[in-house]
Amino acid sequence: MSLYAAGWQHFAAGRFFEAHDAWEELWLADRSEARSFLQGLIQIAAAFHHGACGRDRPQAVLLARGTARLQAYPSPYRGLDVAAFLAACSAGPPQLARLPTDTW
Repeated sequence: MSLYAAGWQHFAAGRFFEAHDAWEELWLADRSEARSFLQGLIQIAAAFHHGACGRDRPQAVLLARGTARLQAYPSPYRGLDVAAFLAACSAGPPQLARLPTDTW
């Protein structure tokens, strides 16, 4: 399984720290135009991890940064319905759980 897919499996299961780690490993090696996209995913995963730990300020900052990065990409991009994903992210983890798995 690719690190990209592993990140999505972790993310969908609410394991945001693990999703962050999988995507970060991929991001470190990436030199393509997808690098900023991956960084956006990493920031959003980190935001939800902070939120789960009760750290509201880091959550808000990282969610805003990750969202701004992903908004620069067309939808779909790398198999992700970016618009639907960002809409769900703005509503929080419960909405993420309702996204169909073919969204990513």
